[in-house]
Amino acid sequence: MQLLLVGLLMLGMVSGCSYDYQQAHSLAPRPATTTNTVRIFKHGLEQTRVSLHPDRVVILDTPLLEDALALGVKPVGGPLKWLDWLQIDPLTAKDIIEVGGASLPINIEKILALKPDLILGLEDNQNIYPLLSHIAPTVLMHINSVRDWKSHFLQMATVLGKTERAQKVIALYQSRLRSFKASMGARLTSTRASIISVNNGIVRLFLRDQDSFSRGIFEDAGLAQQISPISGGTDHHLKIRSAWYLISSEELLSVDYDVIFDFTFDKRISHSVSEHNQKTIKQIGSTSLGSKLKAVQHGQVYPVGIYWIGSGPISANLALDDLFKYLLPLTEGHGQ
Repeated sequence: MQLLLVGLLMLGMVSGCSYDYQQAHSLAPRPATTTNTVRIFKHGLEQTRVSLHPDRVVILDTPLLEDALALGVKPVGGPLKWLDWLQIDPLTAKDIIEVGGASLPINIEKILALKPDLILGLEDNQNIYPLLSHIAPTVLMHINSVRDWKSHFLQMATVLGKTERAQKVIALYQSRLRSFKASMGARLTSTRASIISVNNGIVRLFLRDQDSFSRGIFEDAGLAQQISPISGGTDHHLKIRSAWYLISSEELLSVDYDVIFDFTFDKRISHSVSEHNQKTIKQIGSTSLGSKLKAVQHGQVYPVGIYWIGSGPISANLALDDLFKYLLPLTEGHGQ
């Protein structure tokens, strides 16, 4: 079936099987900084004079890097650790210098050498704000929840002077959601899917945390939100209020949904779907309870990538790709 896909930077609909976010943006030379070419941006207790046309941007945190790329802004420096899992073309990141962040120490010397005209980060970097602000105008943003990625995406767009572009990106995402919902029809609210990670017999359940990115995607898509109680505690992952729950083999029936998405750190996920699928089914099905799961019995266990715990429009559209790819064929098989 031909899917309705979106290219963030092309800002148009194309046909195909995956989300197109390749960069086609050329940064203009920075104009002279005068009172007519800057604006005041408030963040926390600070006010920062930000150029209307920054062309040497350094980004310190992954959510903001994803936002910038989605807006067509290629920074001169940033945290590159997660770009592979966002399926960013290596050529896109070729000229971006690793400056730390995303669990790596931030390298002040590298940032200084890049001569940025704008530094963007999260409030977690308050301890080095005085240093950063002496290098270049620095804005530290607040992210309340990655579930509401649209909010910080628009905030980022405001700082970069890309509000109109951001609104188009969000509108196209919402258009894809409407297409997905219409194609699912009556099965939309009755189709239940869980997101887990299986590794060496350890099962982690995602989607449960109220502020999680994956739960926000499911709610955007209108999918059923029936979540069984889990007795285990939480193992917090990342810094931005995202969590998974460790579950025992005895609790596998709590994820006995129609479809199981198996979260994997395999960067080559698109080339190993069949192999990974069989491996996951074998691991889950090896227990007496796992073999009784409907998704296992019907072979409806599918690998998904790290973008399911992402934080912005690139991740959101990749996750939506999975819903189109795996859920719509089930709908077609059952009729509309």
